[in-house]
Amino acid sequence: MIKIQNLCRKERIISAVFSWILLILALFVFQAQMKRSGMLDQIFNADALLAEGYYRDLFIDNYEVSGWRFSTEIYAYPDFLMYFPIRFLAGNAVPALQIMAYLQFLSLAGLWTAILMIAFPQRKTEIAAWTPLGAGLYLFWIAFSGAQTGAFSVFLVCHHTGGALTALAAVLLAVMYVRKGGHLLLTVLIVHSALAFASHKLFFVLAALPMAAAFLYVAFIRRRMRTAGAAAAALFFAVVSGFQILKILRRSGYVRLFDTTANLKDRAMESLSSPLEFLISSGAGLWSNLGGFFVSLLAVWCILLICLTVYLSRSVRRGEEQPYFLFISVWLCALIPMLLVSANIAGIVLYNEAAQTRYLTLLISAPFLTMPAGFAFLLSFRGQDKQNAPFSGRFIHFAAPILAAVSLLSIIPAARFTVDEINPAHSFSWEHSLAHCLDENAGRLNLRYGLSDYWNAKPMTIFSKTGLRVNQLHYNLYINYWINNFNWYLGKGDTPQYDFLVTERLNEAAVRFRFGEPSLILMCGSSPVYIYNRASDVRFRRQFTREGLLMWRKATGNDR
Repeated sequence: MIKIQNLCRKERIISAVFSWILLILALFVFQAQMKRSGMLDQIFNADALLAEGYYRDLFIDNYEVSGWRFSTEIYAYPDFLMYFPIRFLAGNAVPALQIMAYLQFLSLAGLWTAILMIAFPQRKTEIAAWTPLGAGLYLFWIAFSGAQTGAFSVFLVCHHTGGALTALAAVLLAVMYVRKGGHLLLTVLIVHSALAFASHKLFFVLAALPMAAAFLYVAFIRRRMRTAGAAAAALFFAVVSGFQILKILRRSGYVRLFDTTANLKDRAMESLSSPLEFLISSGAGLWSNLGGFFVSLLAVWCILLICLTVYLSRSVRRGEEQPYFLFISVWLCALIPMLLVSANIAGIVLYNEAAQTRYLTLLISAPFLTMPAGFAFLLSFRGQDKQNAPFSGRFIHFAAPILAAVSLLSIIPAARFTVDEINPAHSFSWEHSLAHCLDENAGRLNLRYGLSDYWNAKPMTIFSKTGLRVNQLHYNLYINYWINNFNWYLGKGDTPQYDFLVTERLNEAAVRFRFGEPSLILMCGSSPVYIYNRASDVRFRRQFTREGLLMWRKATGNDR
């Protein structure tokens, strides 16, 4: 039986590289399944087009970005920082958004791998070989389990995956600091954390607070409070700095965020006034959004994590283990309750619904991306008596890619994919059906500017190939200033003169009452489009004047 210590370095590299190549190949199968099932449309939904809309205003359409209103986060770091170069190189929003989706996923897997490798340097080859297997399982669970709604947000741009990435990067820096020390690492951690918090306030729950708890706990176990106190203070300083950066940006007029303070306190306290009811609704929401399999897997993972933390605490106290992995396990133990409570309160405050899984990307990915590496670690474990491990080093390293290859080769025929479906030219192609329909009729009907609900407006503007621009309205036809640019309503030089309206999710009776019968009702699939392109349709064309728009913005407090 060949021992791990004697395993050829070339074999170790080959096994890890082979695992990651198989993961990339699995992405093509996943893409084919997304295309077949219709999940691909979610990557291009209105919520996921913030970065693209901002990019177009900066570099293509030249609209003033001072009119942008974000949701609760600005997503500048790392989301915009990652997306803008991709968009520039891709030259088009459709491939750029898909590349960004997979870059987010691979970055998530890569950061988990790096954290585990630096925590267990003596087992880094097993981790490098087995973590991609967990990532592949995560992919196929999303694709084939019917749990797409809850876990798919990892592939959506500006959907808090960037916050998860910054949290993992912070943990990686923190583990390196625990391991090596040094002012440079601490400075990088502070700068990174400040930028992360300014862009994602969720970073406070994902990283800053649980990491401070982990620093203090490890220091207590090792009786080295001074170093941990400095690290915890550094995190506090980073959060305060990030808050100040965000405050400066808001005062400058270039950042407008949705204000949750008006109802945050009352609704949060209302949610927590009945802890049992809150717990039941949260659990039911998780079960509904993620499925029983994942909730059960998460419960088992949490139990194993607690047991591991207890074991590592004793080992570190006795000096038998280094504290690196203890830091990670304590961070996770602190993160889980904080994140679950925060995500559910945020869901209730913002959306009247508990268990908003868009906030849980980090937690959802953790069992899949950590358990296979832990399994490999246990298989190759050697006790104090130096007895042989249950399996040889060569088996441990090559079992993961072999299992991944067998799974991949069995899924393709089982799913009955055709050659055309697997072909990237087909699976990565996409068009917005409503924008395509209007493009085909734009010349004939002389269409230029339109109105619609939130979910259609940005996608039609971005994916139109004839330059159509569509602004969003609420159900009762007033301005919907949400994750868009107010300057789109003002136009360039003069306000847009509208000539069509997509009635989906709008009040059709109110449209007819205010503007009369349209000259034509164009059916684009199941969506009626009212055309108002007659010379007599002045009221529809000029329904938003510059003076009226500016007065509305001031009266509603949206000018600050």
